[in-house]
Amino acid sequence: MTLGLPVLWRRYLSELRIDRAVADRTRRAYETGWNSFVATSRSMGWRLQDAGDISYERLLEWQLTLKEAGKQDWTCRTYLMALKGFTRWLNANGHLVTDPGARFRTPRLKRTIPILPAFHDLATQLAIAPKQQKIARPIR
Repeated sequence: MTLGLPVLWRRYLSELRIDRAVADRTRRAYETGWNSFVATSRSMGWRLQDAGDISYERLLEWQLTLKEAGKQDWTCRTYLMALKGFTRWLNANGHLVTDPGARFRTPRLKRTIPILPAFHDLATQLAIAPKQQKIARPIR
């Protein structure tokens, strides 16, 4: 008997919660990513009944749809991680012969180094700061 994709998704989330103790915030983000994939599949007319209906091509098209909708890089990355984890789980548990999510590289996000003021400016601000603070007098 083949289990439906929604049942498998719930089992995956349950494993994340119980066995791996994934944070609630992460699971909610993954759930939102899954819902996004399901909504895209409906709008595209894709059959999404069992594990075999998830393919690399569909995942790729879904990611392009997210970009076209103006989703932030962080959101696209989180959603992709959710589906990659799910397809890996499907493969490891015998529901998929191959893992379509394995072909994706999780994009690295750009990190920015904060720009600090010049040392002289910091030293001046530190020298002035104690003079600007009012000293609280103890209540007697």
